[in-house]
Amino acid sequence: MSKILRFILIVIFSLYNIQFLYSQELSSFKDKNQYKFSGSINLQSALYFSSDSVKLRDPFFWQLSGNFNISTPIFTIPISLTLSQQQKFDFDNFLQSQKNAVTQPFNQFGMSPKYKSLTTHIGYRSLKFSEFSLSGNQFMGIGTDFSPKNGIFKCKIVYGRFAKAIDTILPGDFSKTFERWGYGINTIIGNDKNNFGLILFKAKDISNSISGFDTLVTSQPADNLVFGITTKHKINKKINFDAEIDWSAYTYDTRREDSKLEGYTYLNNSGFLFYANTTSYLSKAMNYNLNFKEEKFNVKLSYRRIDPEYRTMGSVYLNNDFEDISGTLKYKFLKGRLNLGLTGGIQRNNLNKTKVSETLRLINSISSNYSPVDNKWNLNFGFSNFNSQSQMSVVNFGDTMRFAQITKSLNLQYSLNSKLKGNNLSSFFSFNFQDANVGSNIGSINQQETKTNFYNASIGSSLILSKVNTNINLLINAVNNISNELSSSGIGPTLSISKGFKTKKNQIRTNLSFSYLKSYVEWVSSGQIINSVCSLNYQISKKQTLSLNTSLSQRKISNNENLFESITTLNYNLRF
Repeated sequence: MSKILRFILIVIFSLYNIQFLYSQELSSFKDKNQYKFSGSINLQSALYFSSDSVKLRDPFFWQLSGNFNISTPIFTIPISLTLSQQQKFDFDNFLQSQKNAVTQPFNQFGMSPKYKSLTTHIGYRSLKFSEFSLSGNQFMGIGTDFSPKNGIFKCKIVYGRFAKAIDTILPGDFSKTFERWGYGINTIIGNDKNNFGLILFKAKDISNSISGFDTLVTSQPADNLVFGITTKHKINKKINFDAEIDWSAYTYDTRREDSKLEGYTYLNNSGFLFYANTTSYLSKAMNYNLNFKEEKFNVKLSYRRIDPEYRTMGSVYLNNDFEDISGTLKYKFLKGRLNLGLTGGIQRNNLNKTKVSETLRLINSISSNYSPVDNKWNLNFGFSNFNSQSQMSVVNFGDTMRFAQITKSLNLQYSLNSKLKGNNLSSFFSFNFQDANVGSNIGSINQQETKTNFYNASIGSSLILSKVNTNINLLINAVNNISNELSSSGIGPTLSISKGFKTKKNQIRTNLSFSYLKSYVEWVSSGQIINSVCSLNYQISKKQTLSLNTSLSQRKISNNENLFESITTLNYNLRF
């Protein structure tokens, strides 16, 4: 499809929606209060100093950012802008520099005119059909979402560019990016409790959008067609069922000569929707959920399967080649004061038996929470056990290698709310333990087992002195990590004091914090870190804020070398 035809379709689509909206209740435009312009502007600058010979950042940094929103009776236009010294601009040829830029600091715009149940998306927008088809991937184009509140028919339509061509090989990356266009439709018949939906999504790379496309090895133009069905049913007052199944026809290199997909006659006769060749695959993904909900308990059973070659251009990232079954049970005791949750599941990969290794994962967990009637204290408990086993055939030895990993995790937290001379005092204690064992063997040869234990404990209190507008927080944290008989640990306190001062017009808020961490290796001192932060926040007016923040850090390592670092930040914010 040529760019001229795309432009014509966008213009016709936009004019149709504008005419439709314009013909509806023009009296609403006469109310000036329905036209609003709002947003915020933020200016930030920072000074950095370090005694280390290796500087982690520039000594001076500035950034100007803004978010604006134009709202009318039928549409809203959000606009964002970010400028900083790290972004390079060619002001003499701004449009060309932005066209060639990999990152785009100021060329994303969009609006979504809405009238009753019809929403039109123009510009940089995102829509979601389902998890395995179009799943919120951003595009630049047009779209429509028709969702009447009490209607039995809903529809989403999308057309636009899903990827920008990058005809430049970046350092460390030898691939280029093709320009990608796509379109799709998602229709649903029924209500929110019982419905049936159809999905069609098509996306394709424009092969001649980058130079040397006919001989390029590191990047191949691809083609993708996704079609599927969704359904949701409320069987009775307590049982719900929902399901999704999608098929994805994916061609990894459209430069190859067209051929037929054996056993898939309907795809070979799909016309312009999909052209198959020797790099084409058809795969599927499915998800089923059965939920039983009572007043005191809830049970959910789930099944998922995603084929090894399943891919969709409508999602940024999607795992494949796995199948899992899981179940969840939640129960409330003692009139909801005690909550108990149980989860269990099993997952496997290598569904087509084409990989040299297979992995089987087992996971089960239990969690509970208890709060008394007066809510003066709260207790949380959780335990999980993750078991992963892999088996791989080693061709060179004619034997089998087995790999096993077992991870157990335990967490406990207790919190207490009380009073101290009429002031609110809250205290807590938390503990976390993790045990990981990794072992392997080849035939009868046992390999060394790797064992890691991690401990973390924290205790702290927070005191609110409302009469003097002051908050005091104290925390002590300790960690210990033991791996293959090597122990590393650290312990230290953190103290922060925050106080507000009221002036005749506005309020000033100050905060001072201090933290100290002492580290050990095999219980021998290996260094220390001291951090201090001082911040000042002044409310100039209801819509203006000025803040100043200064942090100082000192790091001392085992060779008695001291490193100093300071960061001072000044920030101004205006809201309108």
